[in-house]
Amino acid sequence: MLVCATMLASQFLYAGPGWAANPNCSGLFPPALERVRGNGRGFEPEDLARVRDIGPPLNELPDRRLFTLSPDGSAVALPLRQADPASNSYCQGIMIVPLSDAAPRLVDQGGDLIRYEIHQLDGSTQESGIIEAITPQWTPDGRWVLFLKRLNGRKQVWKAAVDGSGSAPLTDSPIDVDRFRLMPDGRSLIFTTRPALDDAKAAIEREGLTGHHFDNRYFPLAGSKPQLPEHIASVFHALNLERGSVRPATADERDALEAPSIKSPREPDSEAKRRQVPEAWVEI
Repeated sequence: MLVCATMLASQFLYAGPGWAANPNCSGLFPPALERVRGNGRGFEPEDLARVRDIGPPLNELPDRRLFTLSPDGSAVALPLRQADPASNSYCQGIMIVPLSDAAPRLVDQGGDLIRYEIHQLDGSTQESGIIEAITPQWTPDGRWVLFLKRLNGRKQVWKAAVDGSGSAPLTDSPIDVDRFRLMPDGRSLIFTTRPALDDAKAAIEREGLTGHHFDNRYFPLAGSKPQLPEHIASVFHALNLERGSVRPATADERDALEAPSIKSPREPDSEAKRRQVPEAWVEI
């Protein structure tokens, strides 16, 4: 039983190679609610797989925001995701939901799934099967939302017009962007990359040409290759949104990105509100 449970857990936690084709994303945007007439049809397993979601399915990342409120408090931005069993892949988009009678709208659609990285107790890093929580960030004027998006193998910061008029990449880094934060004045964007990550992956591939050494870098349930080291340094950049120029981030800008975007529910100034079994935390 222990072996079976471990194998099952590894399928959920660790990402592996899989077949995927271009998904049919025509149903990503939720249709208007309609009263069902007649008896309908039977429920199929594919219906459950196609349930739309806005975050990790099992709430594996409880400290991440799944939606954000606009500066004027009139709308929320959230990521929308729907599985497509026929192609073994996902449809993804960014949705703006007005807090009024106005209809919601998709302002961006497409991209590849971004997975959460797990840091093992042995110091290694493994891309997991857990879906990363994508948190949109609003510009101060409320006209744009910024978010991470992976397209054609590159993960960049994208921007989408809140009115639905279009979206485009904001950064053009040759290396994947890991994190970002829009500064309060809306004029600059701080983001991080890990150039040494690509070097570490290339080193593992080169080692494989003559055979990998089965040492403490291995975690067999996670894959057939040595795992990446955990401590890969991040490089901080500052993008000037008016000129489009990139420079090294200052110490204050680094601190702004390192600061948590939301408070941990275990911090002293956060109050627990309990009601039977569920637990909610209110930031004070």
